Amino acid sequence: MKSICLLFILLLTILSAGLVNDSCGSKFMLYAEAEQPKINLQQVQKPADMTDRILVRVGKHHNYYRIVMETSDSNTQKTSVLFGSNSAISVDFRSAVTVTTPKGDAVKQDKLLDLIKGVSISGSGSKYIIHVEGLDDISVSKLGMPSRIVIDAYYIKNSQQPKKEAKISLPAPTAVDTVILFNSVVIDPGHGGSDLGITGQTFREKDFVLAFSRDLAAIVSKKGKSAALTRKTDQSLSLEDRIKTANKKSSDIFLSVHVSSRPELVIYTYQKALRKISEEGQSGASLAEDNADAAIAKKMAISIKNELSIEARHVSVPLPLLKYSSMPAFVLELPSPDLFKYDKKVREKLLLAIIRGLKTDE
Repeated sequence: MKSICLLFILLLTILSAGLVNDSCGSKFMLYAEAEQPKINLQQVQKPADMTDRILVRVGKHHNYYRIVMETSDSNTQKTSVLFGSNSAISVDFRSAVTVTTPKGDAVKQDKLLDLIKGVSISGSGSKYIIHVEGLDDISVSKLGMPSRIVIDAYYIKNSQQPKKEAKISLPAPTAVDTVILFNSVVIDPGHGGSDLGITGQTFREKDFVLAFSRDLAAIVSKKGKSAALTRKTDQSLSLEDRIKTANKKSSDIFLSVHVSSRPELVIYTYQKALRKISEEGQSGASLAEDNADAAIAKKMAISIKNELSIEARHVSVPLPLLKYSSMPAFVLELPSPDLFKYDKKVREKLLLAIIRGLKTDE
């Protein structure tokens, strides 16, 4: 009997040990199964759409389209805009974005999306192409509040291909030529600060025009004339600040310096108003178009063309810098440093040709 009791106790001990092991094993298994779902891979994955959205809109003007791309400030500053071939503008945001129109249409790589008659866009990821019929040149600005990239795409009317520029002839002497004297000038180096302007393979517009403007101001001063710069360092200036600075100086001439994406030189002016030409103040006195700016621009183009044998032309366009200045004003777009050799000798010739063209009293 005692042996049976001992055997029974032994069996109970063995069974108890087994149950403990099973319970512990089950406990560990439960812990493992409970912990496994905590590793949620979806929580550490990036969201499916990490792209920034860009809103593009277009407005048509007299001889150019204004293309506005609203985006974040970081996108605005890092984006590069280049004048491409076949009437195309290449826009590289440097990171993936989604471009949409005000109607909500998304731009795609395999299909041209019409923004307005004459302007279409395609692309995906970080790179987009804007196609403009008869595209002749572009001007790029990066603005804030709201942050946006503004591309003015100048086109040639009624033509898919640029027409050969007619040879510029010296205009006949007029009263305007003898009245306007170049004794002082405000020179405005375009862009600056966060606004890079055009970026090429060998230059950034904001840096190139600042150096060129400094050289121009130095030569003007050596000639006994007064020269002032709207900016002397790499700083951001609004259009309003540039215009106010120019008008405050009350100089004879305002010259804003930029860089073109083409191998030619372009001088922009704008006919601001009509001027009375009758000193008697008689009833019905005639009015004549204020063509002082255009006359100076043509002389400057001739001077540059004769000195350097490059294409130099004059275009009238209502740019704000020209429209709201209180003096004869010019936007000078120099040839692209990627397409035109700016060695010391050529640079000096160009600077002197500009001054010679502006100095209408000679």
